[in-house]
Amino acid sequence: MRTFILRRLIYAIPTLIGVSIITFAIVRLSPGDPIRLYTFGARDITNEDIEALRRVYGLDKAMPLQYIDWLSRVVRLDFGQSFIYHKDAGSLILEILPNTLQLAVVSLVLQILIGVPLGVVAALK
Repeated sequence: MRTFILRRLIYAIPTLIGVSIITFAIVRLSPGDPIRLYTFGARDITNEDIEALRRVYGLDKAMPLQYIDWLSRVVRLDFGQSFIYHKDAGSLILEILPNTLQLAVVSLVLQILIGVPLGVVAALK
């Protein structure tokens, strides 16, 4: 049993890496410029300012380097700054986490209350 669990954990590593690459690629290759989104509505912003922001956020680096930087921050639970809200993304997640957990618990209880009796009825027929 121990070897089975260990083998499954080892198999999970490439899956997690693959999911992280796909997640990064979807976010990073989506249409639009994140710096333009970040500076939307700002007046008197120059191209030099935009390039400086690209350097600050590491968007001037090659894609593989951006991925490595992103992954190293995610492992440390540092999700960076929100381009839309101009706040720390981790604090935004913590703000909505109680509501998310409440919704998950309620849905789990409903699943158990409805699913178990239906499963018993289905098994008896």
